[in-house]
Amino acid sequence: MMPMKRTVLKGLLAVLLHLCLLENNLVRARPTGAPVESYPEICNTLTPGHGIPASVSESPYSIIVANETYKPGVDFTVTINTDSGSPGLKGIFLQMHEAVTHEIIGSWSVMDSGNFKTVSCNEQNDSAVTHQNSVVKPSTNTFTWTPPDMGGPDIYVAATFVQTHQTFWVNVTSLIIPDDPCSGNACMNGATCVPDADGGNYTCTCSDGFAGPMCNLDDPCIDNMCMNGTTCVPDADGGNYTCTCPEGFTGPMCNLEVDPCLSNECSNNATCVPGTGEIMYTCTCAEGFTGALCDVEEGGDAVTTPAATTAQGSILTYNFQLAVSALWLVVIINKVILA
Repeated sequence: MMPMKRTVLKGLLAVLLHLCLLENNLVRARPTGAPVESYPEICNTLTPGHGIPASVSESPYSIIVANETYKPGVDFTVTINTDSGSPGLKGIFLQMHEAVTHEIIGSWSVMDSGNFKTVSCNEQNDSAVTHQNSVVKPSTNTFTWTPPDMGGPDIYVAATFVQTHQTFWVNVTSLIIPDDPCSGNACMNGATCVPDADGGNYTCTCSDGFAGPMCNLDDPCIDNMCMNGTTCVPDADGGNYTCTCPEGFTGPMCNLEVDPCLSNECSNNATCVPGTGEIMYTCTCAEGFTGALCDVEEGGDAVTTPAATTAQGSILTYNFQLAVSALWLVVIINKVILA
């Protein structure tokens, strides 16, 4: 009889142990929300005490953030959407984490206080959101997260979604949300802060009358001495400026007109005449010479033949004029032969 009693006693103890474990799991999986006060480790694991593994399939509940970046101290909206055709969620545990340390950051507030509430994790007030009951929630649920007032790190949303006791998803995360680089910008005097394309830095677009990297200097171009339709460009440090000369002018203030005849190729005492447009100059030939450059002898009066050049004056095209000069030579030779 003694062995049988021992067997019965062991069986009873096993049943009691199973009931205790079941009770523990049921306590940790309360329909009134995550029991963070009784089981604070939930704040770190985001795992409900259902006694079974979480689902490994893709969650039918999506985390939607209002903006690609956030600003310190400015409310940030997070929305949870249920995929079309999927059962609504019953339970939730929602936090905001620092991207590098994974520490909980900021505080939450709920709009639908009948279905949701805030709880405190790691001695941080209202640092998480959980469900208030076990009814099926609306397909769209919106929450407000408030970051610390000071400039912060990159962050991400982390959530656990419960569909049923047997079906739930743990630590579903959003994309990384960087701090808005313009949130702590040093732009001055009404300048506009413009984030760089990669979001890592910013540029100050100055208001009229100011210059410099932070628009903290008076614009040196206000009283600039650039001339002849020149564009004034402030230096990078805003302390001085440069005159960008239009075509035809040179000098620090663009006050000197470029003389194309300084480097002309007119020959035989020809007179160089500045041209217009793409023709930089023409050669007015002395008596007895012709051609674009007045480099061909002829027997007539002085003529003016345009010398077509590029705007840079590096190429002279005068094939037509050379052909005319060659014709003159033929005429002269014929006269000599006939004589």
